[in-house]
Amino acid sequence: MSTQLTISPADLRAIERALTQIGSLTHEMNQRVDTLQDHQVQTFNRVEALAAAFAKFVRDDAKHKQVQLAETRLVKVNQELETRFGHYAEVRRRATGILQAVDSRLVGADTIRSTTEDVMMKTPGYWLAPTLVALASWIRDDRPTADRALSEALRRDDYKASLFFSLVLRRLDRRGAARTWLGRYLMHQNPQALDREFVVLLDAVANGMFGPEAREVAAKTIETWLKELGDRAGFLEAQEKRWKTALEALTPTVPETEYRVLRKFSATWPALESTLRTSRLHARVVDYFRAIFEGEIVVSPQVSSEIDAILDRLVTHFDDEELPLRSEARRLQLISDAGGDVDVAQQRFDAEQKAFEEKVTFTELLTNASMTPELAKASRATQRFALALSRDWVASAHGSIAASARAAVPQEIALQTDDWSGQTTDGSNEEALLADQGAFFGKKEAEAVAQVKLPTFAYIAPVLGLLTFAFLPAIGAAIAVAAGAFYTFIEAKGLAGKRAKIRARVGEEKAKAAEVLRAALAEVVDYRADVNREDRRAEDVRTLLANISPRECTLVQQGDARAVLA
Repeated sequence: MSTQLTISPADLRAIERALTQIGSLTHEMNQRVDTLQDHQVQTFNRVEALAAAFAKFVRDDAKHKQVQLAETRLVKVNQELETRFGHYAEVRRRATGILQAVDSRLVGADTIRSTTEDVMMKTPGYWLAPTLVALASWIRDDRPTADRALSEALRRDDYKASLFFSLVLRRLDRRGAARTWLGRYLMHQNPQALDREFVVLLDAVANGMFGPEAREVAAKTIETWLKELGDRAGFLEAQEKRWKTALEALTPTVPETEYRVLRKFSATWPALESTLRTSRLHARVVDYFRAIFEGEIVVSPQVSSEIDAILDRLVTHFDDEELPLRSEARRLQLISDAGGDVDVAQQRFDAEQKAFEEKVTFTELLTNASMTPELAKASRATQRFALALSRDWVASAHGSIAASARAAVPQEIALQTDDWSGQTTDGSNEEALLADQGAFFGKKEAEAVAQVKLPTFAYIAPVLGLLTFAFLPAIGAAIAVAAGAFYTFIEAKGLAGKRAKIRARVGEEKAKAAEVLRAALAEVVDYRADVNREDRRAEDVRTLLANISPRECTLVQQGDARAVLA
């Protein structure tokens, strides 16, 4: 007797309701979590914005405080300047007025005398005061007072007083006296650290604005400098290197329309091009230097204006005693102008100081004036004078360039067409190269023709046809033999055509290669002639430099004798 168990279906509605409620709660929780995340993002953004705003506030507040501090300090610095050096400013203003009065001759000597004596009393120790007294004494021809004032001015600042008198006397066309003071000024110069405005004075001398007397003084001083510099170890080598760089900048390029075959078929072309460019440099140097020395020089009014500007700066600029306070005042003013940004202000201040303190060696000045006069702000006369002074260094540098170029000219020139290669010295071995090239292509043709053979199947096809007699009827076997023989015949007949095509192709390659070889050899001949012809121009450079004299390269005005370079 079997027992049957009946399982009643379970009532899962309560579980379903519970699950539904859980799902609703989960959805609601997810929504709340999303809302909470949105609030977090908003809060984070607000905090970041607040932090940025606070940081900006701190920066702005710091800048504002820096501005206030700078302006407060600036007031104190200006007060100290006024207290300690305010009378210097008064002297500078008087000096400018006196110079204008001397130029215009509208003020009497007594008035100038009283003015200069007044500033002498107010500014003990200031170099400009006795300088003005000496000037006033000269005007009224009071030699004893002028001598005493000169001695005091030189005691206080020999350098500035010498420059002042040389410029003033040039302005008054007192050339003899100007020469004396210019010589004294030059004695104070350090050829290893010249002010960049020295080129303006050199410009004036070169243009004859100080007269022939000053030219002689400057020439002697410069000769002394060059001798002293030349005695230093490594100086001549450094100058040669400097001028080699300057001259090499004139090296021309070889147009792509020239030597087209050698460009394409010679591995030696880079060396050929380099030596050809250098050989053509000689003509460029000759043309460049001749252009400098040809023609008359017309003195630009700008030279005179720049000379007077030096005098104005000398009179109106601050004295060395004032510089620390003036520099501090400038730095504080830059901080104020930059809105309190100390870093930006310091960058600007450092740039200004570098420009102010930048020096140049005399040799650098000469090179710059010779090769880049527009950047050096040198006139044509100064360019001539600078180049004449540098002629020995230029000649040495040019000779080194020429010697290196000659040594670098390739003796053997490689040529190649396809897989053939050969060499030539001057293109005279054309027949030998053509013969070698012909042998190369003959071997290439023979090897290519030798590769044209019957396929293996062409040899065995007739044999296979004969073997069919063993298992095919006679007619079928005969057909098979005929087919094999016909295949072999066709293949053999095609060999002659293939060999003919190979011979034609190789023959065409040989003809083209020979044409290229002849053209390349012709260019080699042209190259040798070109290099030799251009190399002879190196002598023109040496001759030109030998005929340049520094004493003959300055413009002398107002009827003075002037030598002109032929």
